[in-house]
Amino acid sequence: MAALHRSQQAQAGGLAERLFRQESDSVLAELQRRRQIAAATYRDQSLTRIAPPLLALIKCTYRIGQTGIRDDITSAVSSSDFDPNLQSTLPLAILELALQQEDGTIHPTIVTLSEHWSLRYNRLLSEPIRAADDWSIHAILPCHCELCEVLETFLKSPVKQLLEWPLAKERRMHIHRVIDASELPLIHTTKRVGSPQKLIIQKTPALFARYLANREAWQKVVELTERVTTQNGISPSHTTSPDSTSP
Repeated sequence: MAALHRSQQAQAGGLAERLFRQESDSVLAELQRRRQIAAATYRDQSLTRIAPPLLALIKCTYRIGQTGIRDDITSAVSSSDFDPNLQSTLPLAILELALQQEDGTIHPTIVTLSEHWSLRYNRLLSEPIRAADDWSIHAILPCHCELCEVLETFLKSPVKQLLEWPLAKERRMHIHRVIDASELPLIHTTKRVGSPQKLIIQKTPALFARYLANREAWQKVVELTERVTTQNGISPSHTTSPDSTSP
């Protein structure tokens, strides 16, 4: 009977682990999807909303001893595969949530993530301020067709401010929709002369305001990481990578 009981316990434990893994994979897949949302406003809202389940998953991995799943979550959350200019929302949301815990303690994995983000955003802040003649725009586009590749090339150019683009109506409408969906700092109109008519796209000074807003967000991340350091009594010089987290 004892052997049967142990077998049943093992089976139940295996099922619980599989279910937890499925839940973790589901949340991480949703995180990746939300990171690639083109519209900055909606993307930021979506990333803020996913911070609580991510934090809950991290805590659960410690309670049930699932270090492998914990490492997967940590790696995904700290990923630098995405442009950090667009991705400071998630660190802000997770750090703010972690610092609001009633008992005042910071989870060890959050401490490790905080150290990682401190390095990343201090490095960004140490880089030269964007030049006044740098008109490049780095954005997540919702489409990667040949037309959007042309648009992306124009966006990334630090010198080109204006694009006059002869396009048939349906192709113009596609680019109009992509620009609107991505909330890009552009003026886009149609010059109704000739055939095909021209799509006129012009970069606006709003891109510089967005850059300054990004820097403010980076600075806020750094300030929150300093609060984590202070709250845990950690030496500021003690920094590690999420990959080096101990169990």
